[in-house]
Amino acid sequence: MNSMYGFAMTNSPEPMQRWRGMFFLALSFAMMMWGQLVLNDRLSGIAFAIFWGVCFALAITAVFFGILSVRGVLRETRLERASSLRRAMRDIKRPGKRADGSLTEK
Repeated sequence: MNSMYGFAMTNSPEPMQRWRGMFFLALSFAMMMWGQLVLNDRLSGIAFAIFWGVCFALAITAVFFGILSVRGVLRETRLERASSLRRAMRDIKRPGKRADGSLTEK
């Protein structure tokens, strides 16, 4: 079965990076809400610094996975564009027959 959580998965690592990014983003958001609503009066001193440091690190990790995802999309777009250009040039060089096997009109 080539699907995970009901979504079709590709061979690229990009979907997993998106899941990881969303996980870390949700975790940092939950920590932020918990820290503001529940632990606001209880955190002080070193506990305050550690809690918000961990929250910040989780947010930075989410940004990192977001950047990796964007780089992957750009790489795949560049490769697809190059492949499309090669197919078009091959069709131009060989009149009478396209790369997909169909015949062109003369």
